[in-house]
Amino acid sequence: MERSISYKILIIMVLTCQSVHAQELSFKEIDRISYELYEQKKWEELVQFGDRKDVCETDYIFLHLRLGIAHFNLRNWYRSEKYFLSVLDKNDQQKTAFVYLRDIATILNYPLAKEKYSMTLGESDYERPGSVSIYAEGGVKWSFSEVETNEPYVMAAYAHRVRAGWRVNGILSYISQDGERVKYQQYELGLISRNAVGKTGVLSIGGRYIHKNQRTTGVNYDASYQTSENIPIFPGIRIDSIVDISGKFTNEIDLSAFAVFGGFTKRIGRLSAGINGYYHFQNRVSTGTDSYSVYWNERIYFFDALLLERNGNFQNEDIISQSEKPDQFQVGVSLSYNLPIWRDRMIISLDGYSTPEAMERYTLIPSLWIKTTKNSSLFLEYFQKDTDPLLFRKGAFYLNRNIRYPVRLTAIFSYNMSKNTSLFFTYIYEEKGYFSNGPTRFFNSTIIGLNLTL
Repeated sequence: MERSISYKILIIMVLTCQSVHAQELSFKEIDRISYELYEQKKWEELVQFGDRKDVCETDYIFLHLRLGIAHFNLRNWYRSEKYFLSVLDKNDQQKTAFVYLRDIATILNYPLAKEKYSMTLGESDYERPGSVSIYAEGGVKWSFSEVETNEPYVMAAYAHRVRAGWRVNGILSYISQDGERVKYQQYELGLISRNAVGKTGVLSIGGRYIHKNQRTTGVNYDASYQTSENIPIFPGIRIDSIVDISGKFTNEIDLSAFAVFGGFTKRIGRLSAGINGYYHFQNRVSTGTDSYSVYWNERIYFFDALLLERNGNFQNEDIISQSEKPDQFQVGVSLSYNLPIWRDRMIISLDGYSTPEAMERYTLIPSLWIKTTKNSSLFLEYFQKDTDPLLFRKGAFYLNRNIRYPVRLTAIFSYNMSKNTSLFFTYIYEEKGYFSNGPTRFFNSTIIGLNLTL
């Protein structure tokens, strides 16, 4: 499985290579030029350099890492992710690729249209103008593995029906992780205004602010790199080298993100159609330390005869300090249809989301709403994707902040206990993989919510 994924990544990269009209570069020249462009932060030039055929076909972990960072800073999320996954395919403990991939899958990628369920708070037609609904829920995301600890989650929200055709929703949520290596706290504050347009249209505008502080401590890593190079100007001369690296790093990431969004939904008979746009930006500050030791061995051969052997080692501690402010735009469409069966108690929906880099790429998420009885309803949602960096979440609850969702199933059962009180039970099943070539892990989330209309 790992080998086939590696081949797919390599094939995708080869297909993006450009032909080379100039003289092909040696490995050392490719390494030197890419490092200079990386150090000078000339991201566009580094990307153009990486598209050369001789460079693109060079299978070198640090070259791919530099190209991944360059594409990341240019907000080419798909290309960036492919390079980082290629790095991790060669060394699954590579910390820099790991951190960047988590960012691609989390803070840089927000949902689009799924406000229709999470922000309505069980509203119904009998609510009078001026009424206020208060909603609170809490639960735990628990894991079958020891990779992550159980995560407590709480959320509070309100819905104010200012007047007929105008509703304002607010939301505040908190989720945390207190693992042995990774600890984080995440807060979110959101506000959305929904205004009726005509008889069947709804215009939605709003914003969300998210703050996350994450600490990664005591992570050990080991890596070994071997190279063999023939010197063209000296026939028969070959240089073999081995570099072993071991170390430990700590890292703290402080993320502040703000998203503004707007959308319009129109109902035509049983069919509802909507379009949404999101623009979001963030401030990411990363600090920490990286202590490591390096051992190297170099051997020079004339054909198969050893001419010279050299060894060396050194230790170092780097101070991590980085600040970035990327932004991103996405669009999405939402379709729902009230089926003419079972007394109109079933609504099917399909949401589609573009990627920030290529509008022709998208993710589709089907869902089903069933009014099971007079006082109860059931909501089901199925979500499956591989390495698309677009993160989708349900409401304000980040159920998965990692690289890939093989499968996620959401079930929400609501019951109206009285005219002004509704009870919500949410169960979410996830299969989660950290990386495309990594193991799949299984998670369950159980959440209980209560909605009061005042």
